[in-house]
Amino acid sequence: MKGKKDRTVLKYEKLLQERKIEQLPIIGVDIGSRMIKIVQMKKNGTIKKWCAEDIPHGMVNMGKIEAPASFAGFIKRTLKNHGIKGRSCALCLSSGEAVVREIKLPQLNEQQIMENIRQELTSYLALSPDEYLIDYRLLEYLPAGGGAPPQVRVLAAAVPKSLVDSYISTLGRAGLKVTYIDIMQNTVGKIAQWAAAGKKDNICLVDFGARITQIVILKDNNYYVYKTITSGSNYLTELIAEKGEMDIVEAEEYKKKTNFFLGDKQSSLSRHIKNSIDLVITDLERTLEFFKNRTNRENVDKIYMLGGGSLLPGLTGYMKERLSASVSPVAELLHPLRYGSGLGDTVNILPHAIGATLREGR
Repeated sequence: MKGKKDRTVLKYEKLLQERKIEQLPIIGVDIGSRMIKIVQMKKNGTIKKWCAEDIPHGMVNMGKIEAPASFAGFIKRTLKNHGIKGRSCALCLSSGEAVVREIKLPQLNEQQIMENIRQELTSYLALSPDEYLIDYRLLEYLPAGGGAPPQVRVLAAAVPKSLVDSYISTLGRAGLKVTYIDIMQNTVGKIAQWAAAGKKDNICLVDFGARITQIVILKDNNYYVYKTITSGSNYLTELIAEKGEMDIVEAEEYKKKTNFFLGDKQSSLSRHIKNSIDLVITDLERTLEFFKNRTNRENVDKIYMLGGGSLLPGLTGYMKERLSASVSPVAELLHPLRYGSGLGDTVNILPHAIGATLREGR
């Protein structure tokens, strides 16, 4: 009958319409290259306990756990020191070994989708596909049009089993049971959808990490574009140490308390910092332009800053000035009525741990 949708189309539309984000009273863990962030959520969606601690040197290197026993002991002590009690946890995995791709596929059943994803990802994997945990998230149903058949857009991820096993084992030795694992590209999307409460926006999240800067653009609060920049806040610390003739510890402390973006007459060190940030901004501008071209000139409504590097004094204002756009700390997205007050700027480094405690259910 003309105009009647087939069962496959209805199935995909129903999956997307019924999908909702739920906050779970669980512990969220985000292990970065320099810090571990842990949050324990209440049933009402506020933070019960939290911590953000520097990881001792030699325990984690480039996302890999180098000293499992020592790291497990460190996590156990950290949990105890901050009064975080519980066993079930969700882990946000930010290792560079995770392969994440957006893929478009024809309408298929779940088994066929997974088979096609494995084939699509094979060329990006360093090991055999059998040595990876592979999963996906349905992003969008694309109806037929312009001669193209109907398709589905999915976010696919592959993580080495050995890496996952090392995290699960280490957290287990620390007294935590990993109930599920998430990735950064998905946690920010869940946060945006949950915080939006049905409102659809195009937003960009810029995560200034220690080693890398990650850009995620969400269209209608759903994953759309991802970009990695191989420069993070550690590079700024090293730059300050070199140009300011300081050791790394002194440079890190100097970075935390100095606004390098004040005044017209900048010191040599300030110019070096601004030049480094300008390179990141240039990459961000290219990513925003790519989004516009891909969406028939749609704009990003808001840019949110997160990660340890986002706490650099004056950075948000400088980004806003350079981009002529609405730029805010991610704390604005993580509304204090939902996540409790008293966190201050610290909330800007907790989004992935918080996002891991959000589950997409039907």
